[in-house]
Amino acid sequence: MKKILYTICTFLILVTFASCRKFLDAKPDQKMTTPNSLEDCDALLDDRATMNSMYPVSAEIASDDYYLVKSDWESIYSFWERDVYVWNKNVDINYMEWQGPYKIILIANQVLEVLDKINRERDLVKYDRIKGSALFFRAYALSQLTTVFTGTYQKESADRLLGLPLRLKPGADEHVVRSSLRETYEQIINDAIESYALLPVTAFVKTRPSKGAAQGLLARIYLEMGEYMLAKTAAEKALEHNNSLMNYNLQDNSTTPFERFNVEVIFHASTNVSDALYPTMAKIDSVLYKSYSDHDLRKTLFFGDNEDGTYSFKGRYDGQLNGATFCGIAVDELYLILAETSIRNNELENGLHALNELMVTRWDAGTFVPFLANSKEAGLSITLQERRKQLLFRNIRWADLKRLNLEPAHKKTLVRKIGDQEYDLLPNDLRYTFLIPLKVMGQSKLEQNPR
Repeated sequence: MKKILYTICTFLILVTFASCRKFLDAKPDQKMTTPNSLEDCDALLDDRATMNSMYPVSAEIASDDYYLVKSDWESIYSFWERDVYVWNKNVDINYMEWQGPYKIILIANQVLEVLDKINRERDLVKYDRIKGSALFFRAYALSQLTTVFTGTYQKESADRLLGLPLRLKPGADEHVVRSSLRETYEQIINDAIESYALLPVTAFVKTRPSKGAAQGLLARIYLEMGEYMLAKTAAEKALEHNNSLMNYNLQDNSTTPFERFNVEVIFHASTNVSDALYPTMAKIDSVLYKSYSDHDLRKTLFFGDNEDGTYSFKGRYDGQLNGATFCGIAVDELYLILAETSIRNNELENGLHALNELMVTRWDAGTFVPFLANSKEAGLSITLQERRKQLLFRNIRWADLKRLNLEPAHKKTLVRKIGDQEYDLLPNDLRYTFLIPLKVMGQSKLEQNPR
C-alpha cells in the first residue's frame, strides 16, 4: 500500500507542476500513466495531507470569536492574513485557499473517472465505498469554498448570485465558468445524497466519510440555505448512525483536552494553518469568555489562561494546539442543528430537549439546570448562543454570521481595534464574500466577486 501511495502521490506532484498555468491544477496529458485500480483509488483518497487538511482558513481568521493585540497583528508574517483580520475589501488571500479545495476536487474527479473504467461486479462493496467517498469529498470541498467565495444563500436570489466553477471532470480541456449559487448548492446536495447511498455506516478510519458524514454535510448545507425541515431530517438521520457524546467531566484539563478522532468526530478535516490563529496570538473575546458559567466545563477545557487577564483557545477536536482549525463534522454540531431547526419548525419542546441532551454533558456533574423558554424567540436565542459557545474554531462561525445577518433579531456589526484604529464590518457587507485570489484571476476568465 505504501508503494502504491508513493507512486500515486509522485504522479500527482508531476501533474501539479506540469499544469501550474491551469487554475485548477488539471491533468495535462491523458496519455500519462494514471491510476487504474480500486487500490489506486483508495491510495488517492487516503492521502490525509491533501484530502483532509487543505480547507480554507480565511473565514476563521475573519470571524469574531477572538482578537489580536497590535504587536501580534503587526508580527504576522503573511500580509494577506493581516488584511483578512481587518476585513480589507481588496485583500488578495493566499492562492492555496482556492487551490487546496480544488485539488481535492481534482482527485475526486480522477477517482470517479477511473471507476468508470472498472467493472463494479469485481468488488461491489469496495467499489461503492470508493465512489461514495469521491462524491463526498467533492461535495465537502465545494461546501468549504462557498463559505469563503460565495454570497449568502437566499432562495429568491440564488439564481442571480455567482456560485463556484463546478469542475466535474479531471481533464485540462474542460471549459469552466462560474455557476449560479443555486447550481453550486444543488451540486453539493446531489453529490452528498448520492454518496449517502454508497457509503458504509461506519468508516474504517475517521478521515474517510461515512453515511453519518454525508447526512451531517446535508444538515449543515440545508441550515445555510434556510431549509430548516430538510436540515432537521438530515441531522436526525446522521444521529441515527452516531449520537455518542463525550462526558466532559471525564476529559483531562490539559493543553490538548480532546484527542484526535474522539467519539464525537464523525468525519475528520482541518483547515490550512494560520499565523493569526496560533494560541499564542489569538485571544478569546472577553465578553464571549465571560458568558460561560463557572460550572460550565467548557470554560476550562476550551480555554487556557494566559496569566495576563486574557485567554487562548485549546479545545480543538483534532488534538492539536496550532494555527489550524478542525473543520470536520461532529456529533455536537448535529445536536445543535437539530435543536435550532426543531425550534424554527415550531417544535420548541423538542428543540430544547436536543439542546439539553448535549449541554448536560458539558457541565459539572449534578449542576446542570435544563434550559427553559416560553417562546420560540427565546428558545432560538438560547440555542444560537450555545451553538456559538460550543462550536468555536470549527470554521463554522463565518457561515453562521452570514446567514444570521439576514435576520434582524440576530444580525451583528463586527468591530476590530488595532491600536487607535477601528475597523467595522456591517451585516450583509460585500466583504463577507472574499475576492478570488489574483493568481487565479490571472490564469482564468472567471468573473470576480463584486466590491
